[in-house]
Amino acid sequence: MTIKALLFDLGGVVITIDFNNVFSAWAQASGIAADNIKKRFRMDAAYNQFERGEITFETYAEHLRATIGFDLDNTTLLAGWNTLFTGTVTDVPEMIQRASQKITIHAFSNTNAAHHAGWGPRFADVLKPMHTIICSYQLGLRKPEAAAFQAVANRIQVRLEDMLFFDDTQENIDAAQALGIESVLVTSAQDIYDSLTKGGFIHS
Repeated sequence: MTIKALLFDLGGVVITIDFNNVFSAWAQASGIAADNIKKRFRMDAAYNQFERGEITFETYAEHLRATIGFDLDNTTLLAGWNTLFTGTVTDVPEMIQRASQKITIHAFSNTNAAHHAGWGPRFADVLKPMHTIICSYQLGLRKPEAAAFQAVANRIQVRLEDMLFFDDTQENIDAAQALGIESVLVTSAQDIYDSLTKGGFIHS
């Protein structure tokens, strides 16, 4: 097996995220306890539709108001929504930069247009070594759908079996492995380091 491209998930792998920030922001704006908002929030069908680009933020905002039970306007909702991103995973951007000297690197993120507008500019320097950044809302497909991985492979013109995939969600790893993609479940930056050094993409 010859790896010709690295494929990274972003949230939780390269960029640190914390949904509690979102719930806290909405709580402060609405007067509803953050714990109650957290209990009512679901990564449901509407969430998945939003991440596939099938519905707009305005439509998703209406869904949030109905399911969570607050009356926040779209501007306030969006401001809270984009507090999700807190920084970068320690040492990972440096590893990506080093590996990019030896192999092409791509990203595939389950994300929506509103979030992309938030993290894209903020982390532009971190993501600069990546040849392609593919977002689920642009692709119309999301992990762990098999069609999503195939569409990504087609986009970057690399066979599934020639990719090395990093993700922090077991369901996505399982789906990728079922398609013959060599995959690494990321629980810490060490997992990435170990894989990249083993593959000869960076040196210790």
